[in-house]
Amino acid sequence: MSTEEWIVHAKLQGEFFIVDEQLDSTSPPVEGVRRLEISPEFGPSSEWTGVHKLEAVISIDNNTDGPLEPHLIYERGKDLVDKIVALATLSLGWPVRVRGGVSLKRRIADSPPKYRFIAGAMKAKGVVDSAQLSAKWLSLDVDAKTMRVIRWWARGLSSDDGIDRLIAFNNALDLLAGIETGAPGRVRICKNCGWEEKIGPGLRERVTHLLSDILGYDRASAEEVYESRIDLAHARSDLDAADLRKFRLHADMLAKAIRKGIARILRVELPPSPKSLPIDLPSSLLDIEYEEGNDNE
Repeated sequence: MSTEEWIVHAKLQGEFFIVDEQLDSTSPPVEGVRRLEISPEFGPSSEWTGVHKLEAVISIDNNTDGPLEPHLIYERGKDLVDKIVALATLSLGWPVRVRGGVSLKRRIADSPPKYRFIAGAMKAKGVVDSAQLSAKWLSLDVDAKTMRVIRWWARGLSSDDGIDRLIAFNNALDLLAGIETGAPGRVRICKNCGWEEKIGPGLRERVTHLLSDILGYDRASAEEVYESRIDLAHARSDLDAADLRKFRLHADMLAKAIRKGIARILRVELPPSPKSLPIDLPSSLLDIEYEEGNDNE
């Protein structure tokens, strides 16, 4: 096993300023952080650009015989930036955001100096074919509960973060499952006397009933989606790379399923969604190698 050191770059935007301060800590935001620096960015004329530069050095273990997959590297860097943004927002009390994307760089050769560079397409899913907006969709008669479903669904669709997307979709799914009727209950059996009592349906039964019996998804997938909800709601998952990929897939599934469920409630036929670039990380990453000072690369 070898250990690779990667430099993480990002730009933070928010109404805050930074003083010259240094802190040594044994509790880094994510495992493997060796150094973290945030400083104001200045332009050619020494004017502040309105953003702050984030630079960090992280160590990543490589248990393979070859180079690490780019999405594994990028997920570590993005996880660090996401946690820094969340902690900064907590400290200030108002939002701090990433402007642009997150990139990572590692020196892979000394003579001549050669680097591997990985950058993420933060807005990949926003690159779509044009679609026509008809005024009739803005004048639908929508009750308050269904409008809450629509708003949560729209919030999830507009989010760039896989976890935030799934949480928003889960909120929409819970509301939508509560609107639909016919979910079966379950039987509770007393361990001592064997007495059977019908209870529910609970949220699990309502969600799986909606996804499988009404919207046509297989029950195993519906159960997995509900388990993802439990993972996030009760911090049952460590949010490792496999978890994050699973949550992205479930978020994509719910984006389609909830839209279908909304159309059913409103009794309308929605136009098909425009096709977009995949948001799967391996397909939305730039992974290149270049030599320092070589203008032809």
